[in-house]
Amino acid sequence: MSERVPRPVPRPEDEPTMDGRPVAPVLGVSYSTLMRAVAENRSPVAFIRIGSRVKFLTADLRRVLGLDPPAPNGNGHGATNAAPGGDAVTFDHAEVPAPNDLG
Repeated sequence: MSERVPRPVPRPEDEPTMDGRPVAPVLGVSYSTLMRAVAENRSPVAFIRIGSRVKFLTADLRRVLGLDPPAPNGNGHGATNAAPGGDAVTFDHAEVPAPNDLG
């Protein structure tokens, strides 16, 4: 199997979430390593589960890569979004390993 070439990271307003296959090479890890990190709750990028699918938040990927400034939520980590019904869903990366620490 050939190694994937990272594609450019889209803007969050164009593609709010991404599948793991294009995210892994951008982080410099294999898809299986990224998904193992998800299973162990060690992903460096915030993700959501939709049934058995895992989607990574594009805005958080861009933040992890240093492409965009941290979210303006006061602590510089993660993002907070209003969920249906007004509840907040918060992703915090205070203790998340850097992408190079996943392998």
